[in-house]
Amino acid sequence: MREDFVEIEEEIHSNSRPIMAWTPKFKEKRKIQIDLEIFKEIVPIIAEQIDFDFKSEEENCFTYTRKDRYDNLTELIEITHSEEFILCKSTSLREDIDDYGQNETRVRLFFHAFEIIGSELYLDENFIPEQPKSFIEIFIEKMKGLFQK
Repeated sequence: MREDFVEIEEEIHSNSRPIMAWTPKFKEKRKIQIDLEIFKEIVPIIAEQIDFDFKSEEENCFTYTRKDRYDNLTELIEITHSEEFILCKSTSLREDIDDYGQNETRVRLFFHAFEIIGSELYLDENFIPEQPKSFIEIFIEKMKGLFQK
């Protein structure tokens, strides 16, 4: 996992809800309007950077799994696109009553990647493309550049 995401993950987890609220499922939807084709290009890049392993892809939904350090499957993550929002749902694959906040942490970490890219695009006033490009093309270029090491 990228170093800055490791730090953010720890911060998100430490700020997550009290232990009584942790459940083996967590979902969150955010109003992010993005073209389906662009969504299909961006999600795998983000997922790879936050250690999700690809499982399947449907028309507008990606499914990923997450492993612990012992290679045991711990979570199933579904990321769904709609015209109005993106829904990210994480479910524990273990038999535990609670997940100690890991599902909530993963969902919020996924959305954090979108926030980083958006901030970079909107705050960089000196960025002027050499050729006229659409916002989506610029977004993809920034996304790919951010996650390449």
